Amino acid sequence: MYYPKQIPHLLDVEFHSHLIYEEYHPAALADVCMCIWRIVSHHPLNETIYNYILPDACIDLVIDFTKHTICFAGYSKETEAFELHKDIDYMGVRFKPGAFYALYHVDAYHIMDRM
Repeated sequence: MYYPKQIPHLLDVEFHSHLIYEEYHPAALADVCMCIWRIVSHHPLNETIYNYILPDACIDLVIDFTKHTICFAGYSKETEAFELHKDIDYMGVRFKPGAFYALYHVDAYHIMDRM
């Protein structure tokens, strides 16, 4: 079974000293959702920490509770270094490949690689 996992946070000691990353796998959403994830800072960041996002053919619904924004994001071509600074409080839903179109009737190329 295909299961993309964003692992750079597991390998980055600096990431863990400043941020908490958690994934949840709700059985009720298993047909369309890889996971629900959350990144929260222990304290406001005085420096920039990078979250390296791997291309995984998934599109995420990303909620930024600090900036009060919601967007869709996904990368298909190369790893992206996403800057994290100040207060971090993100939650996301990582959709399975193809689920975004099935739910929203929007082709993925309109969303992918545009953050």
